Amino acid sequence: MKHTYDDWMKQNGNDRSVALYSQTTLYRNLTDTPFVFGCNEKQKEDILGQIKEAFVHTGLARTLFSVPLENMTPSGRASLEERGYLQHSTVEDPRGCGLFLSNDGGMALTINEEDHLRFSATLPGRSLEETYRQVEQLETHLSSELSYAFDPDFGYLSPQLQRIGTGLQTSVYVHVPALCESGNAMRVWSSLRRIGFTVGPVYSDGEHAFGDLYRITNAMTLGIREKEQMDNLNNVVQQVIRHEMALRAEWQQDGDYCDRVYRAMGTLLYARKVSYAEAMELLSLIRFGMEQGFWKQMTWWQWDMLVRRIQPAALALPERSAAGAYDEQRAVLIRQFLSREDDEIGL
Repeated sequence: MKHTYDDWMKQNGNDRSVALYSQTTLYRNLTDTPFVFGCNEKQKEDILGQIKEAFVHTGLARTLFSVPLENMTPSGRASLEERGYLQHSTVEDPRGCGLFLSNDGGMALTINEEDHLRFSATLPGRSLEETYRQVEQLETHLSSELSYAFDPDFGYLSPQLQRIGTGLQTSVYVHVPALCESGNAMRVWSSLRRIGFTVGPVYSDGEHAFGDLYRITNAMTLGIREKEQMDNLNNVVQQVIRHEMALRAEWQQDGDYCDRVYRAMGTLLYARKVSYAEAMELLSLIRFGMEQGFWKQMTWWQWDMLVRRIQPAALALPERSAAGAYDEQRAVLIRQFLSREDDEIGL
């Protein structure tokens, strides 16, 4: 069976034109066990074995499947990193680490990265309450077999100071082409950082952000309740959405932007080579056009899935790399998506 880890994208979500998806993560560590940075290889293997055993006893092994990280190619693990399931250190050395995924890829448990356990759930749109419910249920199931490190004064313990307390991290991924085009994005991100949020590009080469896609995350977990964390992030994201939609309304009055959107579609429909940077720029314009009602046959999840599949590591997967150079194969995937030439090869 071939898992694409993308089926969760097909579900509905609020404010989908701006909010791509929401993600809730819980970090936990085991009691009477060294933090991962202090573990040797045998200790990491023991922790992994203990958690796998808990999976079997709780019945979760029937819900989440184990991903064989050590048997995967480096490009396969790198593709999982692009999807947010793994950290780069695990891509380079997966020994003693584990990954469990739901069949649709929306729920994940990562073992022995910075923390012993990282529970995460992802859903389309602005869906923080539902993603929190999912990770809380998963964490509660395992708590019947595992004991989490907890201090009455500080809360859940972690080697990462920003995770001490609730151990909860909530994020919303947004598409804000109008905010970026207006030149106001950096000012808005700076104001969010001042009140306790982190903001960063979803896709970047370290110098440039691609696709006008950003992740807004709560940066405080100590001394604040879970519901308050989610409410604060929801309020901030709603403000960003209102700002973005007001700027988009101004775009609609400008014929030049409509022309740019249609030119983006024409280029991607017929181009035989497309660089990563150009593809992300043009697809951002097309997503804006979708919100304006162009190309109604397209859906949000199809766009999101396409963006994942044209990422560098995804194109380097063995079953695709033989098809030719990356820029050529990227162009093929995009053409097939836009024209529906071949659903089996495309999406």
